[in-house]
Amino acid sequence: MLSQLAGVPYKHLAHTVVSSVQVADGAASIVTAATTLTATANPVLCGSCAIIRWLRILDLAVTKINTKVIADAIDKTEALTTESPHLCWSAKTLDERTTEAPVFPPIDQWERCPSRCNP
Repeated sequence: MLSQLAGVPYKHLAHTVVSSVQVADGAASIVTAATTLTATANPVLCGSCAIIRWLRILDLAVTKINTKVIADAIDKTEALTTESPHLCWSAKTLDERTTEAPVFPPIDQWERCPSRCNP
């Protein structure tokens, strides 16, 4: 979906690291792909908000390294509606250890992230 929405080939996204993604003023830019997604009126369909939600879960995966913490965070998340706030306008930052993690880290069958995901 992101590859279609952003016009970035999925093979390129597979090698993208978090530091390549910048979000400011409702726009998410993938610097290495020279692609920018702008906020849409509906937060359910906003590509920038979707990227922020993913990066926040990825930040938990890097900093907590515990699948239960991630599952709990997802379970506690409120349902997304058209009245939800736009996360792409949020000033919350990610842990600096997350910046060099791949945006889409490969996970093996035992749900372990490779060493580069866990600095």
